[in-house]
Parts: sequence; structure tokens; C-alpha cells
Amino acid sequence: MKNKAKLFISLFSLSLFFTACSNPTDNNGSNAVQIAEEAFTYGLPLVLVDLTRRQMLHAWANTPPPVGQKGMNEFFHLPRFPDHTITTTVRPNVDTFYSNAFLDLSGGPIELSLPNTGSRYHMMQLMDAYTNVFGAPGTRTTGNTGGTFVIAGPGWTGTADYRSSTNYVWVLGRTLVYNQADTQTAYALMQQYRLTRLTPDSAFAEESGPDISMTDDVNKVVAEMPIDVFFNYLNHLMVINPPTAADRRNGIVQRMARIGVAPGAVFNLADFSSAEQALMLDIPRKLIVSLASEQQYLQSVNGWNSTMAEGMGNYGTNYKFRASIAVPLLAANLPDDAVYFSRELDERGAPLNGSQKYILRFATSQTPPVNENAFWSLTLYEGNYLSENTIGRYAVGDRSNLVENADGSIEIYIQHTNPGVDKENNWLPAPAGNFNLTLRAYIPKPQLLDGSWKIPQIITIE
Repeated sequence: MKNKAKLFISLFSLSLFFTACSNPTDNNGSNAVQIAEEAFTYGLPLVLVDLTRRQMLHAWANTPPPVGQKGMNEFFHLPRFPDHTITTTVRPNVDTFYSNAFLDLSGGPIELSLPNTGSRYHMMQLMDAYTNVFGAPGTRTTGNTGGTFVIAGPGWTGTADYRSSTNYVWVLGRTLVYNQADTQTAYALMQQYRLTRLTPDSAFAEESGPDISMTDDVNKVVAEMPIDVFFNYLNHLMVINPPTAADRRNGIVQRMARIGVAPGAVFNLADFSSAEQALMLDIPRKLIVSLASEQQYLQSVNGWNSTMAEGMGNYGTNYKFRASIAVPLLAANLPDDAVYFSRELDERGAPLNGSQKYILRFATSQTPPVNENAFWSLTLYEGNYLSENTIGRYAVGDRSNLVENADGSIEIYIQHTNPGVDKENNWLPAPAGNFNLTLRAYIPKPQLLDGSWKIPQIITIE
């Protein structure tokens, strides 16, 4: 059984390799460049996830035990909240402790064991190598009583609770921490999360990839990556994580193969004209910038962009949607698990900036509606990372002891300077320059998902 997965990968990769070789490279004017842009968009999430995997594994290897020294198929639990120094996770939350693991299912399935968490929120987001969420065991789906769940890859013929379309899987776990005094209790519970290889003697997938920065933002790494390096990196990753049957039916696999982008193939930039080479070399930078600014898939509510878009986290063959979410929101959740509202402009369309003062006001009983044992929070970022401030506060939310007004409404003060002792509990510190906001609602209630509840507009204080 343990060799069937590798046989599946080998046969599929071999067939696509011969497809690429038997079809002449498409040098018909701009068509080859168009296919290259399509291939880049298709493969970008796969590359971004693998860059994240490599950076995290590097960081874990250099973290002393017992926290660190972790590898594939092992949990790494971060025993503290992220702060402004963390750059390996894009736009992290500061409500939960993270549990990360990267699974290699090419040799067989892995069993995930979860303990009874009482009333504590937890979720294990299971993503394939292309960022599709195929499972989320935890509070919403399986409850808080614990259990064991088998996770299998595409070549496994046995039974499984969760089946990934790829052999690499990213497990991104979140465990709610009520307050600073709760950190040790939460971390002790996380130590009971287990990953067990059901075929322990099976070999890992053969890895190969370019030298990369282990500290730079993964979007920056890709934007600066030569296009031939990107495509040959992608070609290797597709050996481990083959395109799906839907991808083949869609025709993207056949089109990419025409220019040498296929599992096990070799992309050669010299096969193209000098004009085509110049255009292809510009693809990583150009498309990273373009995809980062793509807004058509996000719903707009009172100036906030919402992740309640249909298909979020389960993209099918909508490759542009998938890539445009991966760049700013790598590892986005299913809306049923969490909805994010984000914004970087004020109500007049100007960038949010610490030279101004802002208020986010929730009317009486109108804070974000979330289910029992879940939570909401508002986090401030500079770019993709937490913003350093004098009181070390990066977010406020339903566990922040926010002070209500006399009428029961709640106002959050978003500004660079302290608003005063009477308002400090409701203060979300901002930097002196530009910033952006993300409001998270975990396990949102139906009135949030159907749009009945609307997030309030930001108000600029003159």
C-alpha cells in the first residue's frame, strides 16, 4: 500500500513529461507569453506555500528544543503570541496560539489526534499544497470532545476522514488563549495534539528547490525570482503535488506543457525569442503587484473588503481567484470558519495614517456576531505584519474588557497617541505612518454570513 502513492506520482509525472516533449514549444508571438502568465498564476500558490514550508522548517530547525527541532509530519507549537518581530506568518492573529505542521502523504496517511478542549475554541485548518481547504477539524465541525482523524493523499486507496488532492499538506492550527494568564494552560493543551505516520517506514518525497532567503516575505522572494527558476521549481513541486483531474479537464495542464511547464519537465528560457524572454522575465514582479491589488473577488461593506466571497478557500479551477487571495491572504479560511474584514483607506478614500484619529463604533448589541466558544478581534498591521507600539497591543476584541458607553455602544479608538486614561482600554495603537486593519470573526453566525449584520464605517475624528 505504501508504494502506491509513489507509483501514482511517477506515472502521472511521466505522462505529462512526454506530453511536454511531444508538443513543440509555443513560440507563436505573444501566445507563449500569455501561456506563461497563465502558468505563473496557476502555480503561484503552490510555490508560495512551499516557500513558507521551507522558511518555517528552517526556523524550526534553528529553534532550541523542546519547542523547536521539528521537521515534516511534526507539530511546531508557537508558545507565545506573535508580535512585530514575526515575519514568517503573513498578517497573523493575536487571539490564538498557532500550531503548524507540514505533512508529506506520498508514503501513506497520517493520523491527527485531538484532545478534549472543554469550551476552548480550536481549529486545525487542513490545506492542500495549492491552498484549498479540504478540512477543518475542531470546534465548528467535530466539536470539542476530541478524536482521531486520518488524513490521506491522492494515491491512498484505503479509508480516510480527510483526503487531500496533493501529497503536501499544510496544517494550520489555532487554539484560543483567553488572556495572558491563560497562556501556560493553552500551551499545555496544545502539547496533546498528535500527528502519527500510519506507514512509518515509508520514504519522504524527494525535495529540490532554488536557494532562497529564509527571512524575506515570500511574495518578495517570488517577485525577485527569475522566471525560469520559478517554472522549474514549479515543475518539481508538481511531481509531488500533481495537477488534479479538474485541471486536466480544464485544459490548463495541456497549455502549460506546450511551453515546458509540467511535472518533471524542464522550462528553458532560451527556447523563446528575445522579445518573449524579456516579457517573461517581467512576469513575477508584474503579476505579484497586480494580484496584490486585485479586489474583484472581495465583497465591499462600508469601505471594508470582506472574505465572504463565494468559493473562498475552495477555489476549484478559478486560478486567478486562488492566486489573488494567496498573495495578500495566504492560507485564507473557509467563510464558515472565519470571515475577515480588511481596509487600508478611510471613509474619504485616503490611506489610514497615524497623523489622523479614527473611531470604529459598534451600536448597542451590534458587535460582530459569532457563535459560542468563538471570538472576534480587530488587528492593526503595517503592511503584512504587526505594528510595533509602546504598550505592545496589536489587537482589541471580545476578550479585551472594552468599556461601553452609557447607551451600551462600544467605541474603539484607532490612533497614534494615547486617547487618555478613560479611553485607554479601548485604544488600538497606530504607527505614525500608514497602516491597515483586519477584523476577524471566527465561526460567524448566519446574520454575518448572509449580510444582515454589517460592519460599521470608520469615522475620522476632525
